[in-house]
Amino acid sequence: MTIEEIRAAIGYLADCLRELHEGAIERGNAAPVAERDTASALTADEQVRWDEGTAEIERLKALVARHNELVKLAENPEALVGEPADVRFNVNSGLHRSANPFDLSELRLGAPGRDIRGRALVSKVSAGRQPSSRSILRASMA
Repeated sequence: MTIEEIRAAIGYLADCLRELHEGAIERGNAAPVAERDTASALTADEQVRWDEGTAEIERLKALVARHNELVKLAENPEALVGEPADVRFNVNSGLHRSANPFDLSELRLGAPGRDIRGRALVSKVSAGRQPSSRSILRASMA
């Protein structure tokens, strides 16, 4: 949705809520004086539509407010946030990993077994020999 469509939707929803309100008022005015309060109250269905309509209006108003904030920030060049041109982004720039071929800390949580088996094969090849189960256990606890 464009911002104009959002503003139009807010207007449409406000009109719908106004019709609900006016319908309840007319219903109350048509009722006898003793029953006006209960007759002008919203029915259960109308109350649900009223609550949903007001919630949607609030959501759309928040979008418009955010849009206005972004437009205001875009007009001010000092408010723009960016990286200096000479800074290189590197996810692991502050980390120093050991050369331990059994280190599984780079694998994501819940990694499939094929990733772990692949890491084990790489560790065997990088070691140049087949490691014993004791050396694997010692390396994983280090």
